[in-house]
Amino acid sequence: MVKNPDPISLLGLFYKGAFKYDERTNRRDFWITIFLNFVIALFFHGIWYLIIYVWGAEKSNAMTSYHLYFFFTLVMILVSFVWGVWTLFSNISIDIRRLHDINRSGAWLLLVFVPFIGPIILLIMYMQPSKNYL
Repeated sequence: MVKNPDPISLLGLFYKGAFKYDERTNRRDFWITIFLNFVIALFFHGIWYLIIYVWGAEKSNAMTSYHLYFFFTLVMILVSFVWGVWTLFSNISIDIRRLHDINRSGAWLLLVFVPFIGPIILLIMYMQPSKNYL
């Protein structure tokens, strides 16, 4: 494993490690990956905005335009669904690996279901430095 991988490599490791729960992720790698996923989500939202609000609002009666609009909408639904599900599993995995890095059990992730205070406690845990481990 690379000591300090570049951000693109981190993103690749993030998606490849969707079902690896027994490893550790340090604080730097965790936050870079979270930021990059935020940027990707903004990109998807931008594409959705272009398709729905710009292209969809176009007052064209041309059947070709409608078919292209329908095709791109369908493609974006499929791509967004696959990306969203894969990202969900990858996020759960990286959260558990980050908790392992601070010597906490992955079960602490269940705090996300405690309203208001749970996510704040998790955020504080994610910001802690890595613990020395044997």
